[in-house]
Amino acid sequence: MPVLQQKHIDLPGAVPRLESAELLNAYATMVRIRRFEEKAAQLYAIGEIENLPGLSIGHEAVLTAAVACVSAPGQVAALLPISGLDVAQGASSALVMGKLVNPGVGRNDASSTAAEIIILEPSSNADERSAQLQAAKANRRAVVYITLNTETDVSAALNLRADQSQLCQQASTLGLKASVADGVDIEQLSHVIDNALASARATSEPVVIEAMLHRYRGHGRGSQGTARPSLPREVIDPLARTRQILISTGAASAETLSMLESDIRESIAAGVAEVRGQVAAAVNKT
Repeated sequence: MPVLQQKHIDLPGAVPRLESAELLNAYATMVRIRRFEEKAAQLYAIGEIENLPGLSIGHEAVLTAAVACVSAPGQVAALLPISGLDVAQGASSALVMGKLVNPGVGRNDASSTAAEIIILEPSSNADERSAQLQAAKANRRAVVYITLNTETDVSAALNLRADQSQLCQQASTLGLKASVADGVDIEQLSHVIDNALASARATSEPVVIEAMLHRYRGHGRGSQGTARPSLPREVIDPLARTRQILISTGAASAETLSMLESDIRESIAAGVAEVRGQVAAAVNKT
């Protein structure tokens, strides 16, 4: 059975740890994505943004790990508009917010031949998932497809067994290599994506990764969600988990992380102010 087994998943401590600087940079990126999308959702709610892409709140580790595993921006794309992906790839808050303010601008183009990683639109529909895999099979080149599985309730542990994954079994019947990863664990994601990329490059065949996540809040446009998590935040939230690792390993202090988070909030606020100034200037010219 051509399922790419990630045997390290069930073995605590087997996943290589990221260097302290890498983990801190990853945390900063995830915080930037979260705070940017929260601000975008607020602006959408009051009418300053007309078209809000799907939010990736809770999925920040997937975007961050994917971008970190490729060699250049633009090599990660998505089948649906995700402003968080632009942020993960280094775009400024002002630039991304400017795209949101101007409808029809800023879709992530998953058709780019430069993309080595493509993030698929989440779906619990068996026919849609099968169609996604069929398309991946037809695209016979070195691409890693990542699908987000948000079907697990917050009261239950994620099932990381590839042999119990419907998607992995479907991929197997098509002759595709597939793997499951904890979508909250930035270190495990980095390891699994690295392995998948190595396999895809070596065989010139696509590889599928199912990133398992908890459904702990609404994911609709502008939705803030009302569900209250049952498991600890460190289990279901990539920011909380990474923050805990940084502090517990001595890679960063709580004070350092709080200062970092404050700087990011200020940077996003400055970006919003810049875009508002541009909009006001454009209105005054008309």
